Amino acid sequence: MGLFSSLRKTAVPAPATDDLARAMLTVPVLVAFADRHIDEREASMLIPEALKMQPFSAMGFQRTLDLCKAVALDLQRRGGKVLMNEALPHLNMGAREAAFIFACRIAAADGRMADEEIQTLINLAWDMGISSDRLNQLLDAAIGKRAA
Repeated sequence: MGLFSSLRKTAVPAPATDDLARAMLTVPVLVAFADRHIDEREASMLIPEALKMQPFSAMGFQRTLDLCKAVALDLQRRGGKVLMNEALPHLNMGAREAAFIFACRIAAADGRMADEEIQTLINLAWDMGISSDRLNQLLDAAIGKRAA
């Protein structure tokens, strides 16, 4: 219980911050609301899809749900541009791509992607520094479709 037990304690990763989780939820929530309403199938997929990923799986259902509601309310109050500007500093490129794929799955949850959702995805990819080629790869990975 000497040296190695103290190493094990320091090797455990710190829990993810709410800032990262909030930033990762911002992208799919923006896309879900792109057509001015959130479809029931989109809403019902947000939390289960989130819980498949870090940091949400560590946070649990209720905390993720509360955070999702807070992001949606903030979107209505302050707008998507403000939320994205706040989210971007918390997302490295890997997290941006994960959030983008998450958003693609939510957009396709109702069986189709509205023009507003597709345009929002393209705009978000641009804002997040995702190239056109990478955008197409991520769309393929998420839903098997390509952007125009």
